[in-house]
Amino acid sequence: MRKCLSLLLAFALLCFCLPASAAEKEAAQAWSFSFSLHLNEEAVSSGLRDRARGYAALFDALRFEGTYARSLSSSAFELQLSVIPVDPEASPVSFRIHGLPHSMMVGSPLMGEEQFVLDNDALLEFCMKGYEHLGLPLPYVALMLPYTWENAFRFVLADWEGMMQARTPEGIIPAAAVSTLADKWTRRLESDPHIMVFSTSLGLDTGFDTAFHQFLADAPAYLTKEVTGGEDIRIASSEGGETWSSGCGEFVSRSDSPEHRRLSVSLPPMESGYQPSFLFQQTLAQSHLSGQIALSVSQTLPEKEDLLDLRVSAAALPESWPADCDSLVNFNLTGGLFANLGFTGFLKGAADGSLALEIRKPSLEPEPGDLLLSLTGSLLPVEGDVTVEAYDEAEANAATSILHVNETSLKPFVEKILPTFAQGFLRFLFGIPTAACQVVLDDLTEYGVLGMLLGD
Repeated sequence: MRKCLSLLLAFALLCFCLPASAAEKEAAQAWSFSFSLHLNEEAVSSGLRDRARGYAALFDALRFEGTYARSLSSSAFELQLSVIPVDPEASPVSFRIHGLPHSMMVGSPLMGEEQFVLDNDALLEFCMKGYEHLGLPLPYVALMLPYTWENAFRFVLADWEGMMQARTPEGIIPAAAVSTLADKWTRRLESDPHIMVFSTSLGLDTGFDTAFHQFLADAPAYLTKEVTGGEDIRIASSEGGETWSSGCGEFVSRSDSPEHRRLSVSLPPMESGYQPSFLFQQTLAQSHLSGQIALSVSQTLPEKEDLLDLRVSAAALPESWPADCDSLVNFNLTGGLFANLGFTGFLKGAADGSLALEIRKPSLEPEPGDLLLSLTGSLLPVEGDVTVEAYDEAEANAATSILHVNETSLKPFVEKILPTFAQGFLRFLFGIPTAACQVVLDDLTEYGVLGMLLGD
């Protein structure tokens, strides 16, 4: 956690505002938010408690306000965020992020008219280099952005759609179309730079990178051998659903109704012993959603560890917001591919938009686990006509691409923005406890981020 916070704070040191422009506007939907965070350092392991105490003091000294708007006709968005010290003598800092998921313009009034762009096509590769040079688990940061997954698998999914176009009116996907898909996937894994970066990035910090790379490499042959056995895929449709079967038997079952949706994928073991499976189900009752997601790549050989086991369940999530709700989310991630993680989230919402969210440690007892992090605040839709700027490719191309700089090119950029930044940021630091400042500097120094920014 402290490594990820160090990264986020390092990015904050580089943020600045965008100049006013006459960009084209698009109609949008927007939300305003205001919240405070509290970290319970007593729930952190004893070895990290001193560091956690510093970050707890940092969170307690701040509140967060802003708006998020999303275009109704494209993927353009805009996030306005203000980080406001509770101390009235200190000055807030604000940030603006807008653009498209693959190209995000970032800014802050701290930096005058300078600007940079986050080219998220390169984000995962950048984070891999950060892990290799600084030891920071940055790939996890990239994987929290949905675009990272979309970018990695967009052509893989396009190949799948191409196979689906071969489906006959009788519900048959010919074996030749499956074989063509497997051939395309094999070439993708060998030559597509996005999927190659993705396949080499996961499991780096757990030692499962080789196993995951091999799992992907085996997938095309597994599709034509263990799953279909060289046979056609047969899709039997029924009222509100369908089932898929082939050489391995029935392996996909789907059902859809206004109140219930379910998708189950149960596949045979691979030659390596890994056995993939997936389950999604969702129920709607009285304007509240409940359901579960289970994604597993289990190992059938007893001497080997599972690659991945992700289980997420939710109860009584509101279908729309604001809403009165008392909701629950359980998240559990195990297996060798990722650092294991588990927590329970409790959400209380009200019709006026106020909310309280608690993140607690998992517990095997009937009582909830220890409170780790809490959020209190409000989330409300913005009334009236709302617009966002349409994506301006020329503006993005003219900006500094922060993910493509190196230590040599970063130094002059930092030197150019540092004088203006320092003046405003010092006023912000008046409201930050000394202990919080010290732990942040310790982490930035320990992981080499501060040295990189300052060119040491």
